[in-house]
Amino acid sequence: MDEFMSLKRITIEHILYLVILIIAIGVRLAGIDDVPLSDFEANRAVQALQASRGESPDFSPGPAYPLLTGLTFFLFTDSNAYARIWPIIAGSCLVLFPYLIRTLIGRKAALIMAFGLALSPMLVSFSRLAGTEIMAVGFAMMAFGFAINRKPIPAGIFTGLMLLSGPSALQGLLGIGLAYLLGYILSRRNALDPLSNDLQIEL
Repeated sequence: MDEFMSLKRITIEHILYLVILIIAIGVRLAGIDDVPLSDFEANRAVQALQASRGESPDFSPGPAYPLLTGLTFFLFTDSNAYARIWPIIAGSCLVLFPYLIRTLIGRKAALIMAFGLALSPMLVSFSRLAGTEIMAVGFAMMAFGFAINRKPIPAGIFTGLMLLSGPSALQGLLGIGLAYLLGYILSRRNALDPLSNDLQIEL
């Protein structure tokens, strides 16, 4: 009965976000194992390979990538695809961020934002690079999203992952500040314009 009730709570909005997430993952995974690692990526992959072997790698600029990717290498195998899997996961998480802040910016705006984040050429490119940069940004966005939804446990987990991603976490903090500012501006605008609220179509 509980499972049936949970299925009844699934809305068109949830299905749309699931479709967007699948698109985001698919775009980022397409041909990922066929693209050779650059020198920059190879250095990071070597760190992860050392961690998977129980060695002590250089964790600069942050331990998140070598530890998570090293665990992936240990459990599966070392390949170009697995060397990039955690940046891809973090980059794909970005499309869920608008869902977490939809109460700030509105449901339609959040859906449009999620679709844009899924197909953004810049974000797709960064997500397909082995490194901590997109991980810091993605984890920071998720931490902020869960924080404003008063979910302390996932917020704390993603905050820890963000900090472990190294100095690139500053980019994530900047993104959080911009997202909060955008949400504040849009919420104030809706509050001052009641007519726009009356015309808003709920999904």
